[in-house]
Amino acid sequence: MARPSEFDRDEVLLRAMEVFWCHGYEATGMPALVEAMGIGRQSLYNAFESKRGLFLEALKVYQSERAKSLQKVLGSAPSPLAGIETLLTSIATSTGVARTRGCLSVNTATEIGVSDDEVADILRRGAQQSKADLAAAVEAAKAQGELPAALDAQAAAEFVLTVMRGLRVSAKAGAAVSETRNVARMALAALRHAPSDS
Repeated sequence: MARPSEFDRDEVLLRAMEVFWCHGYEATGMPALVEAMGIGRQSLYNAFESKRGLFLEALKVYQSERAKSLQKVLGSAPSPLAGIETLLTSIATSTGVARTRGCLSVNTATEIGVSDDEVADILRRGAQQSKADLAAAVEAAKAQGELPAALDAQAAAEFVLTVMRGLRVSAKAGAAVSETRNVARMALAALRHAPSDS
């Protein structure tokens, strides 16, 4: 096993993140983490202090990676609404491991909730970033005439984020692709046809 000075902290955090993502916090044991990270148990404790300390850092890494991914999808789409559609559709039509393991943030929220202040704060900050990015996309879509001008961008962003979470939970719970795809389509229709006094 590598000594603390011999391992790449970012790399081992990504490996730990994958383990927590697949199994959850409580079900992940130290042996599985040590094996996946390729470092000794003492090295792990020296670097991260505890399983919880490791999890908090891994969750922060996940939030950062997800924020970059969301921004990339929205920024590279041919139009703002197309970016939102891509986000929803990609979750709805995911398959294999991407579908069954869900989202680490959502998994953590359902497992731990607000019982741990530090975890709750990390999740809250991630949600705030996602809402801000989605709200900016909604505003851009309104400016281009893709969405109703009177649509509340913040409320719409919260709606899209909630649908994204719901799709991930449904997919993880075994919903068929056809079912989640229909939900995504209805969500997009709801955005396009929001009442003018929304």
